[in-house]
Order: sequence, then structure tokens, then C-alpha cells
Amino acid sequence: MVSNKLSPEDVKARAGELDFPGSVLEFLEGMMGQPFGGFPEPLRSDALRGRRKLDARPGLSLEPVDFVKVKRELGKKFGGPVTETDIASYVMYPKVFEDYKKFVQRFGDLSVLPTKYFLSKPEIGEEFHVELEKGKVLILKLLAVGPLSENTGQPQSMVPKSMVDEPQQATQDRTTEPSKSTPEPIVYSISQHYIHSYHIPQEPAEPQQQPVQVQEPQRRSSEPPQSDQLTPEVVLAQHG
Repeated sequence: MVSNKLSPEDVKARAGELDFPGSVLEFLEGMMGQPFGGFPEPLRSDALRGRRKLDARPGLSLEPVDFVKVKRELGKKFGGPVTETDIASYVMYPKVFEDYKKFVQRFGDLSVLPTKYFLSKPEIGEEFHVELEKGKVLILKLLAVGPLSENTGQPQSMVPKSMVDEPQQATQDRTTEPSKSTPEPIVYSISQHYIHSYHIPQEPAEPQQQPVQVQEPQRRSSEPPQSDQLTPEVVLAQHG
């Protein structure tokens, strides 16, 4: 009403031609219960345009739900483990849940982003941390914001060629010496923001020095050699 500059009188008069959101139509159907005093007429009938009207509790007309079947279907459709929360969300809001899963499959789990950077982009040169999981933290920094795409009018997502050719590059790296130079930053696109992630070079581990074992020189024994080690000269000396 506000964006289209409609007054309450305009909504009542044009209810049969206005494009109401799905949530409004479901409310007028009675899917959320009955308001005190009932729905206003003829606004309800004009807005629904022949859609069903529920005059009792919505749950009375719902068919039983096979949660085991729903869990199996979600597993086949989206893969991965399916929680009870997923099942309940899909049963109550199937379209919203499907859009959410598609979003996560495309952009990943953005719940790990701080709220500030989820709602708006960071400042150029600003650095922040994102904890993907316990003990795994990304250090991100926005270096620049590129121009909008001429075709879509949206920010362009850029992926370095090194990420596309990762398997081949990994094979080549096994046969070449590791580079000691600082690696180039890799650009990530999270939602519609350009986020840059730096690879932090690891300091080469110092080789462990093996302890030097010093062998003590063999001392000459003053005792005569054993019988099995006697030389002919010693035997003659002992027996005269």
C-alpha cells in the first residue's frame, strides 16, 4: 500500500484487480485461523477471486503427513543429512524451504558471516574474520569493488583460473619445487559482495637436527687377553 500509494479505500475498491502477495491470500483463505469478527466482505471475496474459503480450523482439512516419506524425498532432492527441523520447515513452508536450500547450495552457509557483513558490504581495505567451524577461521579483506555487469546489472563473480584448474595444478605441483614467493590473493564472491581471502604463507618447518653420537675411544686393558684371543707370542711367554 505504501509503495503503490494506495489508501484503504483504494484497496477495498480495487481488491478484484490488485495483485496481493501469497501470504495475504492465504490469510484471507483462513489458513491462519479466523480473525475476531470474521473477514471483511466484499474485500475477502474480491481478493480471493474464487479461491477456497475456510470457515473452520485449517488443520481439520489437512491430510495426514508421512514424515518418513518427506525425509526420504528431501534426501533425494537436496542430498546430505535431513534433520527434523528441515522436515517441519518443508511441511509448513515448502516453497520457502526449497528456495532456502537452493540458496545454500549456491552460496554456502552464510549464517557464519557476521550480521554486519551479511547485510552490507565491508569498507574497502577493511579486514574481518569468519569462523567456518571451530579452529577454522578465514581472514577476509575487501580490496576493491568491480563495475556492474552490462548484461545483468549485478556485481560480477570472478573465480581465478587457478581454482578452476586445481586438479591439474595439484599434479604439476608434485613435480616442481614449491615457490617461496608470497601467493596472490584469491577473490571470493559471498552473496553479492566481493570478499578477498589471503593465503597466509606457512613458515617452513626447521629441520630437526639429529643428535651427534660421539663414540668413546677404546681403552687398552691392562688385563691379559682371554684364552681364545691369545697370540702365539703370548702363549710362549706364559709357558716359558
